[in-house]
Amino acid sequence: MIEESDVEDVEKTTLGGMEANVITLKEAAKYNKNNYIYLFQPTEGYVLLICGDSNVAVDELKKFADNLNIVRTGDGAFETAEEREARLTMEEELQALNEKEQNELKKAVKEGIPSDKIASAGTEVKRPDGEIGYTVNNFEYLNSIDGFDKKYFYDYFDVKPWLKDDGTLMPYTRQHYKITSDNSQLISEEKVEQEFLKVDVTIHCYADQKDTVALDAVLRPVEQRENGTITWNIVDTYESVSADNYNLQMDNRAIYLDEAMNLNGTERAKQFFYRNMNAGDKITYTLLFAVDKDREGTFVLEFNGLMNSPWGGSDRFSGYHALAN
Repeated sequence: MIEESDVEDVEKTTLGGMEANVITLKEAAKYNKNNYIYLFQPTEGYVLLICGDSNVAVDELKKFADNLNIVRTGDGAFETAEEREARLTMEEELQALNEKEQNELKKAVKEGIPSDKIASAGTEVKRPDGEIGYTVNNFEYLNSIDGFDKKYFYDYFDVKPWLKDDGTLMPYTRQHYKITSDNSQLISEEKVEQEFLKVDVTIHCYADQKDTVALDAVLRPVEQRENGTITWNIVDTYESVSADNYNLQMDNRAIYLDEAMNLNGTERAKQFFYRNMNAGDKITYTLLFAVDKDREGTFVLEFNGLMNSPWGGSDRFSGYHALAN
């Protein structure tokens, strides 16, 4: 049985001498959804699926399907009995691992983040091995990035379409989802104002030498509970509408580093937020994040070099920096 969800239209036609179903999904343009064509060949006993990217017009996809030359090359089996057994075993192991991690994450969320693992500005947080330490010296919310050098943005081409002439950010369409054990539910969709979060950081290297030390960080969503404790927020997620091509808050990562050394070619893409350090080295730098104005105070700052993991055990849990006014 062939199933497709959220189908808006099915055009039944003939393409390349075969019966064809051209599938259009609901709100395809808004969410940059793919288009699909099924070609049925009952004589040979197969169904051919053609998937077209949202940038490919349906008429072009139909022309492609209509001019296909399909050649049978053999009678090979999809998988042997041994391959099937190995695949099922691997799938079972992955499912068991995922369930274990989910249970450990739920336990960690229930217990919350220990208060001594949330540092205020001016307090250093070290990696468990003691080799690297991060200190947030100051942070502030900015309306404009006027005066910031565009070469230190990881991808200025992502930023530029959303900038006004005065360096402030345009609003974007945000969707708010609630995640449950069964599914995710869309709670709201609205235009929201955004701003920049500027964080001034000092990194201290205590090891003899460290290659590719991570200077960047992410904003980790948290919530404050009635008893005053703070825990990770894994229930509320926020996304942009696909058609907007909005990437400034992808994974809540930093978008700017004024001490970046790798600014050219493939090194920029792979090593922009990294640099080599020697024992005793201290570097003070600035990170920028794009944030929604109505979500101020709902994050803690996690440095990627700290190797935090809620379910990784105390040997990997370093801590966070508070970002509350």
